Formats: sequence, structure tokens, C-alpha cells
Amino acid sequence: MKRKRRRFRFQLGAKYAFTCITLCLLITLFLTTLYYSYFNKKITDQTENYLINMSVQTSKQIEKSMIDVNEVLFCLQKENIVQNYLYAVNHDSYTDYQEYLAKQLLQKKVYDYILFDDNISHVCFVSESGKGAYFTKTAKLLQQDPSIKPQIYRAGGSPVWEGFDETRQYIRVAAQINSLLTMKPLGYVVLYVPRERIENNISGLSYVRNGNVFLVDNNSNIISCSSEDLVGKKMENRYLDYLNLAKTMKFQTISNDGYNEYIYYIRLQASGLTLLTSIPKVSYQNTIYDMRGFLLSVVLSVLSVGVIFAIVFAKSIGHNIRRLQRAMNEFGEGEFNIICTVKSSDEIGMLSQQFNMMVYNINDLMDRVYRETMLKQEAELKSLRMQINPHFLYNTLDTINWIAREKNIPQIGWIAKSLGDMMRYTINGTDFAYVKEEVENIHNYIKIQEVRYGTGLQFEELVDLSLYEYQIPKLIIQPLIENAIIHGLDGKEETGIVRIAGKMENEVLRFSVIDNGIGMEQKKIDQILTDNNELLGSERGAIGLKNVNQRLKLYYGEYHGLLIQSIVDVGTEVSFCIPLLSLNRVSDAKL
Repeated sequence: MKRKRRRFRFQLGAKYAFTCITLCLLITLFLTTLYYSYFNKKITDQTENYLINMSVQTSKQIEKSMIDVNEVLFCLQKENIVQNYLYAVNHDSYTDYQEYLAKQLLQKKVYDYILFDDNISHVCFVSESGKGAYFTKTAKLLQQDPSIKPQIYRAGGSPVWEGFDETRQYIRVAAQINSLLTMKPLGYVVLYVPRERIENNISGLSYVRNGNVFLVDNNSNIISCSSEDLVGKKMENRYLDYLNLAKTMKFQTISNDGYNEYIYYIRLQASGLTLLTSIPKVSYQNTIYDMRGFLLSVVLSVLSVGVIFAIVFAKSIGHNIRRLQRAMNEFGEGEFNIICTVKSSDEIGMLSQQFNMMVYNINDLMDRVYRETMLKQEAELKSLRMQINPHFLYNTLDTINWIAREKNIPQIGWIAKSLGDMMRYTINGTDFAYVKEEVENIHNYIKIQEVRYGTGLQFEELVDLSLYEYQIPKLIIQPLIENAIIHGLDGKEETGIVRIAGKMENEVLRFSVIDNGIGMEQKKIDQILTDNNELLGSERGAIGLKNVNQRLKLYYGEYHGLLIQSIVDVGTEVSFCIPLLSLNRVSDAKL
């Protein structure tokens, strides 16, 4: 049995601990997941905004250089010196010397545009006839590529950014030159932009952590990149698959074999090239990984505190439960004075209080049963002492009644009859009687007392007839009237008045016996209502009141005893209240 109890305690404590730990874990995981998701989204949004802003700023710087180059290209297209030179070359109208002078004039005009412009280092004019003029700010000569002519002519005079030349040091920008008079092609011009001018805006960018910035032409060739070894190569497919040339700019996250990247591309309107920035996602998620470790440590700390709290909490509850269990075990073994000392304000404390109240009520019930048993035993002993059989006494009184009638002495007859009726009412075996029967018994008693006191006794009965159907303990009112007559009116010179009243108040029956006798002091009232018989001493006249008070408490509980109100030399009122008991409920009231 002890082993089972220990197992039960362990399981109960474990349940409390497991419940607390589980709740703590679920709440912590929920909040951690929520916070991690929010923080992850916040970092991603900030990274996206930062990447977009920096890419846009970089593209603006690159595009500004490209716009400057396009403006020089446009000015050369409409320059009269250029127009005249190409026209003359195409029609072979120059002598060698005239061509030399024309080139000198053309060179002067070209240098006016490019001498102080670091974006352009070489300029080459090619006529329809294939002849050309080449100008440079450096001593380095570059080979011309006639294969680019068809692409230039397809643009119809718009700038064409052709990518880098064979040296990969320059980016070629070309445009068709049309005659301002006939709008027919005269040739084309090619500008050479140092690649470093573009890459200066790309290389060394602090926001590109372990990533790359690509400048890609329309053929997906990388013409400039922050990583030199990628220049001249084709753009990788993992970027091309996400490159949507229908849009001018876009931010995306791509994944390739578990490798995640942020990419952002912008179409440069001045050149038609695409600027694409690629950054490994992990580079910007180190903060998230650090936060993940921090949150893990927080979860472990919270769980540790939760486990400790759960164990302490479970032990506290288990300790109170064991106290209550020990008290119940001792009570079950016969220790009826046990008190459970759990003082907590939770449900266990309430159970402890209810257990203590139950112990008190059981002890009170046992005491009431014991006192009732003692009273019954005392009554049985008194009955044994009586040598006269009650039935024999009743028959004798009935005989006296008939003899008195034969002798024409009616007073003796009805006295004997009243006494006989009282005797028969008394020896009836039931403990309860109807209010009507109790009132009739009181009338028989008053008839006998009126013979003794004559006109010195006046009796008034004010019991509602509606109460006659209810039952009350037998001989519960008559002792009160007897006490009022014998101890209240005895020795009183003027007429003594005894009034009995009965009525229904708030679902209870209220009876009162009132007299105008000598009254009594509060000390004597307290002695009557106390449970200690020794306090009365030789005041035997109060025994009747005391017995009635005890009987009421035995039948209906401690709150249904007598209520005595008395004023010396004025009178006394003795009253009591009992629950409604109809004939159908009388058996429930019997103990």
C-alpha cells in the first residue's frame, strides 16, 4: 500500500512538472519562432532595400559616364567637318594633301571633344568606302573590326555599346553617321572608353560582400566585372534563367544546388547594357545566424528556469497533498480530532478547509448522537423506576371519570379525562405530532391548571389554523407553558396571562410563549441556554426549558434552540423556530 502511494505521489508531481515544462517549452518555441521569423524578414527587407539603393546609385554613376559618351557621339555625328570629310572620302574628291589637311582639321575638332574627357581615349571614323581616320590620346594603336558594321547600321544612328575590343581594355561605342542633307549613310564612328572608367564605379564597393557586380551586353557577355577573371565570359545560366529583360529592374533570391544568392539587375537606358549585382545570402545572414544562437541560448535558459520552477512548484503542491492525505489517513484510522494544517489559498487549501469542516461536523454529529443516546437512556431509566404501568394509570383515570359522572361530580370527571388524554398523548410511541394534537394537549393541561388557579390564570391561544397540517416534536410547547405558569406566575397577585402564538415566517414555523410574570435576569437565561447542567445548581424549575432547548438542537441543529427574552417584573417571552415539516417529510427529521 505504501509503495502504491509513493508511486501515486511521484506520478502526480511528475504530471505537474511535465505540464509546466511543456507549456514553458511551447510558449518559448512559439515566441522564438515568431521573433526569428520577424527578424529574418526584417533583415531580408533591409538587405533588399540596401542592395537596391546601392545598385541604383552605382548604375546612376555608370550611366552618367555613358550619357557623356553618348553626347560626344551625337555631336560628332552632326559636326560639319565630320560630314564633309566622310563625304569627300566616299567620293574620292581629296588629293593626298587635301586629305591630310582635312584630317588635321578633323583631329583638331575631335580633340576639342575628347582631350579633357577621361571617358574617351580613342576615336575612329570609317567611311562607306572603307577608308578611315584614327585619333588617340595615347600612343597605343587599336585594330579596327569591320565585322561590327552591320550591327551599327541596324541601330540606324543610335549609339551601340559593342562591348570590349580585342585587347579587353576598352569598351567600344559606335554609331552610324548619316548625311544631314540626304540622310544617307556616310560611314560610322567608334569611340573607345577605357574599361577602368566603368570598373572604377564597380570595384571596391563595400556593400558587395563576397559577391560580384556584372556589366552584361545584349549577348549576355560580361564586359565588366568586379572579378577580373570573369570578364569576357558568358553569364552563367543560373543568372540568365532569372534575368527578365522585359523589366528595367528587379530584385530576386535565387537558389542553385543549395547555394542561395540575392540578385538585383538594372537595364541601363543610355547603353542597353544590364548591371547585375549578386551577393551570397549567407553574407548578409551572419546576423541572423548569430541571433539564432542567441535565441537558442535564451530557450535553454528559459527551459532551465522553467524546469526548476516546475520541480519546486510540483514539490510544493505534492507537499500540501501529502499533508491532506496524512490527515485523511489518520481520520480513517479513528483520529477524529485531526486538523489539516495546509494554509495555502489555492484549491488544495480549500479542500483542506472543507476537510476540517467535515471533521468538525462529524464530531458535532457524533456528539449530538451521543447526547441523544444518553437522554434516551436516562428516560428509559426513569421509566424503569416508575412502578406504575402507564396504561394501568390511564385506565384508572378513565374509571375515576366514570365514577365522578355517576356521583354527579363533573369537575372530577373532566379533570380525570383531561389527565387521561394527556397520558395517552404522552405514551404514544411516535416522536412527532401534528400541531393540532400538540394544541389539544396544551388545552387539556390548561383545563387542569385552571382548576388550581381559577380566575388568577388567563390563557390565550393564537396559533394559525394553517399550521395544523405540519408536525413538530411532541411535548415541545407544553413544558414552556408549564414553566410560565409555575415559575413565572406563581406568587403573582394580579391575573396572570399566558399567551401561545404560532405563525409561519420565511418558510419556518415560529412559536412563542409569553407571560406577564416576574421575569428573570440575563444570568439565569444564560445558565438555562448553556449545555452545562451544573450551572443551574438547585434551580430545578429550569430543567424543562433546558430539555426543550437540547431537544430542538438535537432535532434541527445548533441554530434552532430557544430564544428567551425577559424583563424582571414585566414578563418573559420564550420562542423557537423550526423548519417546515409536512406529513411527508417527518420521517426525514427523525434521528
